[in-house]
Amino acid sequence: MSITGISEASTRVVHLGTSLGHGGTQKPIEVFTENLDERFDVSVIGIQEGGARGDYLREQGHDMTVLGSSTGLADTLRHIAPDVVHLHGSGLTEETIRELESVERPAVVITDNFGWPNKSGVDQLVDRYYFISNMTRIRYFKLFDVPRVDANLRKYQRMYYPLAQVDVRADPTPTYRDQFDIDSDTPVIGKISRQNASYKWSSISLD
Repeated sequence: MSITGISEASTRVVHLGTSLGHGGTQKPIEVFTENLDERFDVSVIGIQEGGARGDYLREQGHDMTVLGSSTGLADTLRHIAPDVVHLHGSGLTEETIRELESVERPAVVITDNFGWPNKSGVDQLVDRYYFISNMTRIRYFKLFDVPRVDANLRKYQRMYYPLAQVDVRADPTPTYRDQFDIDSDTPVIGKISRQNASYKWSSISLD
């Protein structure tokens, strides 16, 4: 099924992730599930494991399934009969791809966090890629010599991650300046990051 062939009325969407724990890859699953409007019937599947986000979505009354492995994914999708399967993350195994291939084809989209090729063979199934920034999209085109023809420009698109509304102080920069002795003429660049000194960007983030 192509993206353009989908009716907006009562569209069944499955968000599919390897796990449903804390993390930037899993956060959009939570935000999309909670914010897609009444035109969409949304289900969530964790392939390998659940986690905090999956528990939260279940507590909120959303349809949520944890399989424990790729086995049974095809049967679960046949039961739901989605119009769209939205893949999240790059940890898709060849077994997962085989399960997806055995299902009568819904439209398949994938959120690409980093702009690297997926080695599981998923590309042949994907109708549309969504890069989370224009930079990762441009890098993907450059690194892998993707011709900028109309078909590819439609297939490889940019869609920023959704952000949940949070309460923040109006102007936190004075606190950072005071804490780290940053003078008023020096720009302050911040990054939202988990508090884990051994993970990714945390060592250069301000707590």
